[in-house]
Amino acid sequence: MLKRALLLAAATTLIGANGAIAGADAWEYQGVASTGEKVSLNLDSIEVVMRSLGMKRPPSYFFTYQIGAERVLAMTNCTGTFSPVSANGVTFDNWMRPTSKATRQMLDRVCSYPVKTVRVFSPPSNVRTIPEGDVLCTLRSQTKITTYGAYQQGDWLYTDACGRLGVIHSSQIR
Repeated sequence: MLKRALLLAAATTLIGANGAIAGADAWEYQGVASTGEKVSLNLDSIEVVMRSLGMKRPPSYFFTYQIGAERVLAMTNCTGTFSPVSANGVTFDNWMRPTSKATRQMLDRVCSYPVKTVRVFSPPSNVRTIPEGDVLCTLRSQTKITTYGAYQQGDWLYTDACGRLGVIHSSQIR
């Protein structure tokens, strides 16, 4: 499984007021659920988050899937269960364990979805603890780094380029 370690201040920043997730249109068929309905996963909807910086809890993975005609916003912490999520990012108490190969495959796909590799093109570039926060390290040459998503959907992206998770401004990468 690919290393996943994103942090966001609040999960509600992932989801718009109408429950839609921007850019969500890359659907991948997962198979047939135990109910006989087709299951598809929206790959563009996958977001990895934690509640606040520095927490040691496992990350939460938010995603949208379709079962039959119903589209569901859900989350998992990649421990074998998942739960529907309300439009404002609140999880419900009905954690489910997959009962079909399709839903197990869906969770495996969510928890191993690739992250982005980008190039730092304008060094020196600071990687900070939080936007405008303390500098973790300075990248002094053009180099490829891994990013894991946006900090509160802003201009800062998470990276582990310093050996621990921090943020880099999007103007420094391509």
